[in-house]
Amino acid sequence: MVRMFEELRLAARRLAREPGFTCTVILTMGVGIGTIATVFTLVYGVLLRPLSYPEPHRLVSVGHVAPGIDPGRDGLSAGIYLHYRDENRVFDAIAGYQRVSFTFTDVGRPERIETALVTPELFSVLGVEPRLGRLPTAEDDTHDVAALTGTIGTLLSHDLWVERYDADPGIVGRALEIDGRPWAIVTGVAPEGFSFPDPQVEAWLATPQERVLWSDRAEVRRAMLLNGVARLRPGVTPEQAAADLDRLVSLLPEAFPDVTAEEIDALGLRARVRPFKEVIVGDVRLPLLVVLASAGFLLLVTWANATNLLLMRAHARRTEIGITRALGAAERDVSARLLSESLLLAAIGGALGLGIAAAAVGSGLGFAPRQLPRLDEVGVDAVVVAVVAALVLVSGTLMGAICLVSNRRSLAGPALSALRSRSATEHRDGQKGRRALVAVQLALALTLLVGSTLMARTFWELQQVDLGFDLDERLTFYMPMTHLGLEATHQEAAALHAEVMGRLSALPAVNGVEAATASVFPLTLTEYGRENLTAITASGSAAGDDVRGPLAEYGYATPGYFREMGIPVLAGRTFRSADALPGAAGAILSASLARDLFPGGDPVGQSVEFADFRSFWPSLTVVGVVGDVPATTLRDGGSRTIYLPHVHPLAPEVSGETLYPYTPRFEKYVVRTSTDPAALIPALRRTVDTIDPRLPMLDIAPLETLVAEATSQERFMLRLLLVSAAAALFLGIVGVYGVLAYAVRRRGAELGIRLALGATPGRLRRQVVAEGATLSIAGIVVGLAASLASSRLIEALLFETSPTDPLMFAGATLLLFVTALAASYLPARRASRVDPAIALRSE
Repeated sequence: MVRMFEELRLAARRLAREPGFTCTVILTMGVGIGTIATVFTLVYGVLLRPLSYPEPHRLVSVGHVAPGIDPGRDGLSAGIYLHYRDENRVFDAIAGYQRVSFTFTDVGRPERIETALVTPELFSVLGVEPRLGRLPTAEDDTHDVAALTGTIGTLLSHDLWVERYDADPGIVGRALEIDGRPWAIVTGVAPEGFSFPDPQVEAWLATPQERVLWSDRAEVRRAMLLNGVARLRPGVTPEQAAADLDRLVSLLPEAFPDVTAEEIDALGLRARVRPFKEVIVGDVRLPLLVVLASAGFLLLVTWANATNLLLMRAHARRTEIGITRALGAAERDVSARLLSESLLLAAIGGALGLGIAAAAVGSGLGFAPRQLPRLDEVGVDAVVVAVVAALVLVSGTLMGAICLVSNRRSLAGPALSALRSRSATEHRDGQKGRRALVAVQLALALTLLVGSTLMARTFWELQQVDLGFDLDERLTFYMPMTHLGLEATHQEAAALHAEVMGRLSALPAVNGVEAATASVFPLTLTEYGRENLTAITASGSAAGDDVRGPLAEYGYATPGYFREMGIPVLAGRTFRSADALPGAAGAILSASLARDLFPGGDPVGQSVEFADFRSFWPSLTVVGVVGDVPATTLRDGGSRTIYLPHVHPLAPEVSGETLYPYTPRFEKYVVRTSTDPAALIPALRRTVDTIDPRLPMLDIAPLETLVAEATSQERFMLRLLLVSAAAALFLGIVGVYGVLAYAVRRRGAELGIRLALGATPGRLRRQVVAEGATLSIAGIVVGLAASLASSRLIEALLFETSPTDPLMFAGATLLLFVTALAASYLPARRASRVDPAIALRSE
């Protein structure tokens, strides 16, 4: 240990005498290790870190694959959940949950809280113990939705308890006013750090599924909205669990007499059991693995660049090492000298890289936790430090070993021959290895550049998607009128909406205000869920399950909603007050739904029906057709949608409730303005407060924010790939510059003689630049082959972009080639300015 520290001390002194070289290597190592550490921290926190539950490897998600069931409804129904719970042979426990947004109105300003309706078995599945109070049970649920009576047991998150209720120790037993009614009773507070299924959920309301059973047929055909989570028995695999549930699927006709085996076969219903972590991670696994691979490429570029720098320095020091050997130094002493220097440089670079990773991860990389799963669990911890330490050890040892081998070969002759020999052969041999490393760097840099340009093209293509609505000078907000209570009539809610829209429209900078339910608002169903997905059919079709028609989102919109959103009316008209009257029910179809229902015909004036609700929902007359808008993501494109009238003020003819079983208590507003939408927010809040301070304005933001959030995954990929590609390009160019600059310095006498014999400076510049071009072309040839192979790996992430897009390949290649030529010019310029007399005298 004493000898090791002494060698490191001497290495530090030697490196300090060459600050330019030392800083370059440290910066190179810091950039490379910092990038790989940042990406590994993300990958470990999101993909590899175990979930924070007891024995998380036994937690699985339970759902179904059923091509014959509505898309988006592949979970569990209440009946199927109970069937699995009582009859399975593979689970210690199984539970169901469903995310729901409620507005808490009991203290302070109304606040929208993400909650989960769960079965009481959830807490035993997760193995959670409360910090305060107890867990809710089935006996706590006395809630009767129809009678608006009773309560439901609730567990609060630790953060919600602290932030909204000031860590009140007397919270247990307290009734919470949710959506304007005190129907939730706090039974306990979760331990600090507990979250399920993600940190955005802050309360869990427990209700047994026996209370929410549908009809037998609906249990299998339609009501599969419950997410399932289970704890496997010890030794049981997800595949074995799925096989046992498939056995129970075959027994569904016995559990539900109205369901036949033929119907089960037609639906293609089979169980799907996956590790629960896969559900939490979602669809970010592939992007993260691609980014990790790109960081690995960058690490190789870093090693090649740093090794090249060390080789050039070692070649310049061969005289010094030769004298050391001639004076009796043992081979291990020379090895210790070279290894100590490379290890010290790698260690300082690793420390810099760890700092870069900590700063990058601490900033959240510009993403909110809701945009990247488990982002709150990402951090530089002992595992990350251990990985960086391993990278430092491997990097330092590898670079030192290469330098040692290089010096052994070049100094194999008599010990003092290094004092006399600078043979061209020796020079060429050293240069070949260094040039090969530079070509490898450029090839890897090109691979990352191609991947980045392909993702940039994907991002650009997503920005060009026809949204079907206008973004400019518009903002949105969500206004749940929960303080009215569930007993509020349609007229009361509609009157309040009319007042809100009238007062906001009177503001000088506001050009129009309209509202719609979140279920038809563009790009919101990823957040709000797809519970309003149903089958629509043309009226007059034969009743029964054989005729279901296309699936469509359905929701409610005010007459002016389409105008204020910039959604074009393609045929017919928008809503009128009479469209909400019984016997004259009107509906507006999106263009894609109209084409599916009435191919080649005029849909205006035709009648449509809800296939699943024929018994209690009347036929609707199509009064108009509007353009398609995406309901979930930009990649999905326009969604089939049926709009129902949300008209206020109501027509005088309307008495009692309107035709629809809907009270407009949960609306999303769009405000069109003549000024900066963000600057209008304070005025909107003040105006709403004058109407009723209990009215919340939630999720208020410019409409452009919706589109930005819809491309968050692509922005995440693009940002990280661009960082890796830029770093690789920088390091590759440093490599080109370093090799050529070293070659010019070593060939000073040769260049001086050439100039003395009549060579022009321009010719020497062209010669050196040509060497750089040769290096670039070699790297490009290898890089193009690697890019063609690796681009297939990101094909699933691309949108309207070919993984072999020639334009993107050409652009990346041109960028690399031009940049490499620019890096070659500086050494070429220096070569053309060599003074022949000084060069010859120095020799």
